[in-house]
Amino acid sequence: MRRKRACHLATIIVTLGWLLFGKAATAGEHLLQAIGMAKLPGNPAPDFTLPDLTGQQVSLHDSRGKLVFLNFWATWCIPCREEMPAMERLHQTFQAQGLAILAVDLKETPDKVKAFFEQHQLSFPALLDGSGAVFRDYQVMGLPTTYLISREGTLLARGVGGRDWTRAEGKDLIRGLLAGESAQPKADPNIGGGN
Repeated sequence: MRRKRACHLATIIVTLGWLLFGKAATAGEHLLQAIGMAKLPGNPAPDFTLPDLTGQQVSLHDSRGKLVFLNFWATWCIPCREEMPAMERLHQTFQAQGLAILAVDLKETPDKVKAFFEQHQLSFPALLDGSGAVFRDYQVMGLPTTYLISREGTLLARGVGGRDWTRAEGKDLIRGLLAGESAQPKADPNIGGGN
């Protein structure tokens, strides 16, 4: 009889745990799906160092402790161009709370990128990947591609294609990640992002 009660109690505890913790994960995954991003297994983000528009070298590890919004783009990419104003609004809204937006441009001249940023009044950092090495390291196959990287430097999510980050789902996702509401997934060395 005691064994039956213990088994019944264990079933109740497991069910309650799933209801409490499973729903939180489902809510975060729902926001990722709603904004068109795929959850990643939490492998370390490949580090890089690239020049910004002033020629200063910027490394990904300089943003450790911040939620990094890493966007791969080019001035000739129409969905990239359309996405930039929403990224600027995210930058203005969440920078003080720990969001770092890094826009990595593919093989364009500093003058061309600088003119684009000035024309569109963009204030987040633009980095120049003149060789395409960082694009290759992140396996970028289409533009724009956005990665969300945790404060600890692990890959959280990836999205290919433009999106309106000012939609409620996008802002709620960023707000939740900044608040630490998303549990850090365990790294799987067999799934993307590992070096």
